[in-house]
Amino acid sequence: MRVFYTLPVQRRPNNRSDLRANQIESDDEDFRFQFWGIFFEDALPWSSEGRLELDLFGLHDDRLLKRDLYTPGFRIFRKPVKGRIDYEIESVLQFGSRKRITGTHNHFAHFHHVEVGYTFDVPGSPQILALYDYASGNEDSLDDDSGRFDTLFGSSAARSRSKSATIRCPGTCASKRVMPTFSPAISSRT
Repeated sequence: MRVFYTLPVQRRPNNRSDLRANQIESDDEDFRFQFWGIFFEDALPWSSEGRLELDLFGLHDDRLLKRDLYTPGFRIFRKPVKGRIDYEIESVLQFGSRKRITGTHNHFAHFHHVEVGYTFDVPGSPQILALYDYASGNEDSLDDDSGRFDTLFGSSAARSRSKSATIRCPGTCASKRVMPTFSPAISSRT
């Protein structure tokens, strides 16, 4: 089991002139933004080759976005091995609240991912896979509920505030190992 708790750190100094002058300042933590998580991984009870991951993430953001989100989920998978089918199933719920100009909104969203692949037992270990992603959207942007899945960080988190559509995304992928650490891939998502 792994547990973490973190606060973002504002590095100081944070302007070019102070950096060039080699100024020294203490960094600042921002207690208005807290991110924590609990993660557990084990073998599947019915398959020694499969793995199970359980996780719970919490995000308290009292800055601009003002969101309190809890994101429990699980992932079941079998790693790719030559001459064998591999798979990944992931399901995540998300609940909490978002504060907006019009007040506090209840938040409930979900994300699901399914992937099935096969790695050929030939030189270069080519792999093909089919996958499908589903992320809930906000059905009515004018009500007091928020249903758009929030990725918590990065540009996707910014997009999740502005778009309300549910995402349904099937896809395929093919890859081939060229060197031990390089496997180019071609993928298609619709």
